[in-house]
Amino acid sequence: AVARIWSIPSGELLREIDLGDFAFFESHPNGYLLAEVLEPPPPPWDSTEFYHLRRWSLPDGEVEELGTVDLASLGGHPSSGFTADGSGWFYTKGSELYLRELPIREGVPDRFVGRHENKISPSSFQMPLNRLWTQDSVTQELRLWDLSEPSGEPLRVVGRPSGLEDGMWFVPLDPTGRWIYNIDQGVQIWDSENWPEARPLRLRRSGSWTDPEALMHPRGHWLVAVTQGQEQLAFWPLEQPRPRVVDGYAVSWYRPLAFSPDGRWLATTWDDGKEVRLWPLPANDRQEPVTLPPPVQNVWVRFVFDPTMRFLIPLGGPSDDIGIIPLDGSTPDRLEGFSRDSMTIAAAVSPSGRQLGTAPSRNGPWTLRVWD
Repeated sequence: AVARIWSIPSGELLREIDLGDFAFFESHPNGYLLAEVLEPPPPPWDSTEFYHLRRWSLPDGEVEELGTVDLASLGGHPSSGFTADGSGWFYTKGSELYLRELPIREGVPDRFVGRHENKISPSSFQMPLNRLWTQDSVTQELRLWDLSEPSGEPLRVVGRPSGLEDGMWFVPLDPTGRWIYNIDQGVQIWDSENWPEARPLRLRRSGSWTDPEALMHPRGHWLVAVTQGQEQLAFWPLEQPRPRVVDGYAVSWYRPLAFSPDGRWLATTWDDGKEVRLWPLPANDRQEPVTLPPPVQNVWVRFVFDPTMRFLIPLGGPSDDIGIIPLDGSTPDRLEGFSRDSMTIAAAVSPSGRQLGTAPSRNGPWTLRVWD
């Protein structure tokens, strides 16, 4: 393997560095070339292999030996690389991620960075600021790690996005993990600040999508993709607001909707009316919906929020039962004394949240009830 160093913009070839028969190398913004050089022992071959970690100051510095790694002690060839500032070397061992300080010094232990539930995929995605994404080989979950101050806990966790076909992979686009993408005859991007069930945004362009690549602007304003056999660039703006679309809203009868008084939630039915779901809106710090079990199984036709945001009242039939769903996730309650042959579809909660008024829609006595 040979690394060639060029001058920009003159195009002058400044230097060639012979890295050996087999090597992985990276250039770093701080002016270094770093390499993992694989050097097996001479014949007869055995299972012992070593990585020699080496560094060159560019453009014309001499080689620096940073240490040797016994791959057998790591269980074979790990997914590995250098930190963004060149001060460390990271590697995976099964489901765990470790960091080794450079240059390697005897007696200095490796630092534990974090782990996945399953073996870490060979793919890893480096980002600026000494951050690294790793991927679970089974669930495809992404985890973002801070390599400058390892804590054992990920900075962010991104699950497999909804709508991604089996066997297809997704890749983080930016250091924060807000945007992830997949390319297949167009670019699909998921916004991790959106609902997990929401459709991806599909960015399309006519023409060839052979060997495409995608890159995010550092501030997240634009996405650019290489198309037409790597001959053209396509740019899409990402800042403008777009609708959130969720598929699978299968309800046989009514589909009641209600915004919470504080504007942070949208209440709907879900799973053919078996659940009440609260969808977080842009004013909310939470991204994932909240599922609330209804007090009884009814055909829900209306939701009424408590103005003080303590509970939600679903209204429906065929019976006249009234249930109260606490928004803190505690056990639902039911109000007694209603008719079994009527149906309540009108209710109002007082501004203080202390009183509830209800009225039936058909059959039975035409009665207005007020509850404390």
